[in-house]
Amino acid sequence: MVVRNVILGYNFKPKKYVKGLRLYFSGQNLLTVSPYKGAFPEVGFNGNNSLAPGVNYGSYPIAATYTVGLNCKF
Repeated sequence: MVVRNVILGYNFKPKKYVKGLRLYFSGQNLLTVSPYKGAFPEVGFNGNNSLAPGVNYGSYPIAATYTVGLNCKF
């Protein structure tokens, strides 16, 4: 199971001096669940890797990215 992209946002009601206000959260590559015991389960078969095909020697996992923001209209 993989969770790639999530966006959550909330729009607040307009007030006297603020015409619009939106608070949001965005996340990328948040969750990967796999029976693979290595660092990064999404490895491909490399024909040059005769020791253990499908094992990620020296590759880095994909980084998770989080963004929090506030949009305000006056």
